[in-house]
Amino acid sequence: MKKFLLALAVLGTVSFATTSCNKDDDTKDADIVGTWEASDANVVVKQNGKEKTLQEFFQALGIPADETGDMVEDEVPGRIEFTSDGKLVAYEQDDSGKWVKIGEGTYSLKGDQLKMNLRIQDEDGVEEQSITATVKTLNSSKAEVRIDMTAMMQELFAELAGEGGAEAEAILALFKGCSFYADITLKRV
Repeated sequence: MKKFLLALAVLGTVSFATTSCNKDDDTKDADIVGTWEASDANVVVKQNGKEKTLQEFFQALGIPADETGDMVEDEVPGRIEFTSDGKLVAYEQDDSGKWVKIGEGTYSLKGDQLKMNLRIQDEDGVEEQSITATVKTLNSSKAEVRIDMTAMMQELFAELAGEGGAEAEAILALFKGCSFYADITLKRV
């Protein structure tokens, strides 16, 4: 479960980078260049055509809310900066509240698809990630995006299965046939 939460945290930190144009938005020309902070984050689990937040999914299984809490929101305190030359820098806050650079990379925005290639530095070394986000809305102050996390979660589940044990099997059974998404709301700073 710790690896699962870590994966969500890393994904959340990366996913601050997401913005584009909503066809219904009056600010179609809104520019991604600038600094954005995550103001809300939820993991959505889709099973049998129905979507629930991760917390709702666990609660439906009888896992108390205080056990799951706001695990995703608590794990994604991040900021991302997009430059006009196609580069990005990711930050997270340290214990004192100071923004600390944790990674950098490149991005491209075409239509509602934001593609990011990011190198994140942590205590285990450097991890490279390629992420595509679908931009649901964008205006001059706010963006809402969705990242399909299903493939990443399947890799994580394969790792858990390799570790074996009853706990790993129980987790895998809970999420069999599910799709996973990170819905992130960003605010321009």
